[in-house]
Amino acid sequence: LLAAAVVDHAGLAANFYVFAALNLLGALLVSVSIGRAPPGRPEGAPMAGWALHLRNHALCTSFAIGFLILFAFIGTGSQAVAYDRKARDPDPAQRLPTPGLEDKDIPFVIELTADGRVVALRDTRELQGKKLRAKSFLVPMGEKKTSGIKANLLWDSAAYVLGLDTGRKSQGDTTPQAAFRARIEALPEPARSDAGVRAVLAALDRADWSLLQAHPGWSEIVESRPVMSFRLAGELDLVCQRPAVVAAATASGDDDSQALQCLCLVDGTPQPVQRLHASIKGVWGAQSSGANIVSFNARAFESYGKTERQGENAPVGQRAAFAYTTALNHLLAPGSRNRVQVGDASTVFWADGP
Repeated sequence: LLAAAVVDHAGLAANFYVFAALNLLGALLVSVSIGRAPPGRPEGAPMAGWALHLRNHALCTSFAIGFLILFAFIGTGSQAVAYDRKARDPDPAQRLPTPGLEDKDIPFVIELTADGRVVALRDTRELQGKKLRAKSFLVPMGEKKTSGIKANLLWDSAAYVLGLDTGRKSQGDTTPQAAFRARIEALPEPARSDAGVRAVLAALDRADWSLLQAHPGWSEIVESRPVMSFRLAGELDLVCQRPAVVAAATASGDDDSQALQCLCLVDGTPQPVQRLHASIKGVWGAQSSGANIVSFNARAFESYGKTERQGENAPVGQRAAFAYTTALNHLLAPGSRNRVQVGDASTVFWADGP
């Protein structure tokens, strides 16, 4: 109760200082008490005293409660440590993305000229074992899609990028492709003036996908509507990886002006609350699209006065939500050496240093 009160009023850092001070005070009291107490005389075997304590059920219960409190206290300080360490990894290939970005497997990349003409369709997949695995790219954070139409920035499924029919009803005059274009046009002026962004908008105006339709993978694209993106011919980075676009994506993040400010349950600091948490992939028995660790999909699970307010029922700050979901997705990724599977239980682990 004391820890909860301190965190609520002064934050997690202050909580550590308070309990460190209490530990030092306890050590001082023990030192004074031992110094004044007469020396005891050992009776019987050296372990007889321990055996006497362990036969006292009330004392054993106190030991157990103290251990659990200490374990919980230590565990609180390790929240998001996996993300924090991997985000500082000197190896770019191992470094986790910063807030506003994510790693995404993109099977197909459309190459464009500066005036928006399609010149090639690149299949990024390579055979790993018996499966084709797409290349991973660092891209702007995708939207949490539960229902309705929400477009990602300069990458998405073929339904959004090319306008392939999915059978989904449009929302009024909004179609997936229209939403995809609107998301690009909502970029700030420096990003909209970027050569790559202008090329994508020109390609969407042309809507000439005949070269794609002649590609051997076109039938697969029509059938499965995989994730696609764009890049300028002759370049390695995608358009969504160009500096102006990345700057806009990392600067905007979630709309903090409309998000409720609350004390984060993870680190105890005031933050905008993350309303919808990213899905965790690689969870045993869950859908391939991922599972939600924090979600409220029925009114019975919601607090009074917080109906249909999702994450406000268990307020986690936007940075903390990004850190834990990014770290878990990394630790649970295929081929991860930080995961052990025993039956239906997945255990992830990490170290404080290399």
